[in-house]
Amino acid sequence: MGAVAGGVVPPMLTHFVVERGMGFAMPMLIGSVRGLTRFVITLFFNPETKSGVLVPDPQIVVPRD
Repeated sequence: MGAVAGGVVPPMLTHFVVERGMGFAMPMLIGSVRGLTRFVITLFFNPETKSGVLVPDPQIVVPRD
């Protein structure tokens, strides 16, 4: 799914540059801010991040014999 969305980005940026007379910087900034906003919203409402404290330490599970 991400590859499909990523493949649509260059044609959309080019469309904004050619049709709207913008440079590449403004559409890229708008897309980056929108993506960051969606990521932060998802991070806050995700059930995996609501119930506990996020720690960077990996947890190792030892298999039983």
